[in-house]
Amino acid sequence: MKETWKESWERSERKHRELQNRILAIPGSQRVLNRLTKQKKEQDHILSLLASAVGDQRSLWKAMRGKKRELESIANQLETVANHAQRIALDPTTYGSLWLAILGIGEWDRVKPAHTKAPFWIFDFMRLYVKNCRERATAFGELIRDFQPVQRRSMIDCLLLKAWIMTGKYHDKEIAFLLTNAFEAVGSNRVFTEDQIKKHRQRYVVPRIKEFLRSRTTFSAPDALRGDILPPYDSSPPVP
Repeated sequence: MKETWKESWERSERKHRELQNRILAIPGSQRVLNRLTKQKKEQDHILSLLASAVGDQRSLWKAMRGKKRELESIANQLETVANHAQRIALDPTTYGSLWLAILGIGEWDRVKPAHTKAPFWIFDFMRLYVKNCRERATAFGELIRDFQPVQRRSMIDCLLLKAWIMTGKYHDKEIAFLLTNAFEAVGSNRVFTEDQIKKHRQRYVVPRIKEFLRSRTTFSAPDALRGDILPPYDSSPPVP
């Protein structure tokens, strides 16, 4: 029996929780989480972000690539069928009226040119659907190419931002360790270093924090970040 959307969602949630448990079971994960926060709710949030970074989304991209291939395949098949069907429709020997006339059973004035009988509107609609399938396949390809790297990066962005919001400090070393463990939990040997996470933070995360602080003049940055985020930093409201 086909799985319902609710069942699919519940299965996905179970897999997501199982992956979080595997990450937590790797030696050192709990110790590093405790450095970031003692609150279980916050730790669960970080674990969920880690699982999303390495697990759930990979299956989505795989499914999307599969649909892209399906669309390309049906477009190619349908175009071939449309071409063959049109060729047959334009062949006068595929109409009985010609054969009846040749055999002397029918009259020649009933033999019409093949192009007047061919259902071109059917072939046109088939080719329109071919075009539609190819456009959707192209859109999937562009989404996979352009958004997938952004989506992967966004999970790391969220981890770094979450750590900053919770503690007011950067935790490049801890995030690198947890990401390495998360990839290990899904069978990957990818290793993150503190320097990699620092460069990522400086390029993608710090500018967003700066923008956040600029847009909220009443928000006071943690002391540890003054001079790093908005040098020189002044949290006082502007003078009218």
